[in-house]
Amino acid sequence: MKYLFVFIVFCLTSCYSFRGGSLPEHIKTVQLKSITDNSGYGNPKYKDNLYNKVVEKIRNDNSLMIEDKQSDSKLTITINSIREETASTGVATQLEKERKITVAVSIEFYDNIKKRMIAQNSSLSINQVFLTAGIPNSRDEAVNQCIEILSEEILNTMIAGN
Repeated sequence: MKYLFVFIVFCLTSCYSFRGGSLPEHIKTVQLKSITDNSGYGNPKYKDNLYNKVVEKIRNDNSLMIEDKQSDSKLTITINSIREETASTGVATQLEKERKITVAVSIEFYDNIKKRMIAQNSSLSINQVFLTAGIPNSRDEAVNQCIEILSEEILNTMIAGN
């Protein structure tokens, strides 16, 4: 019985969130608009991957239900840019060995009930380095790593409300 009590206490304390913020009490649902890609990069699967990853993060967090039409809030995400640049070159050959890719997004999290912005950030950006020898797979993997991190940052921004 003593161990059962300790187990229950452990489980309950592990549910506590350390995000440092919380959603307004009246916000229970969110509508996630399709992502706009203004990057000009030309790979539509990146915006689809970001959309799917944000949906996954919201569902796993379990703070909000995703609704298609009627919702308490609305999340709008725009991919502002996807940029590549040289990260390193070979000493002897001066050929590129690594490239750095940066994905920048902006988000708006809007309260449909009180008609006000809950959170807004126009400067979320993450970069990853990848080997040029593995292009295009290494580039896709680097972008997907950026998307993974960005989706977590988007959720944190929503919860923190800033």
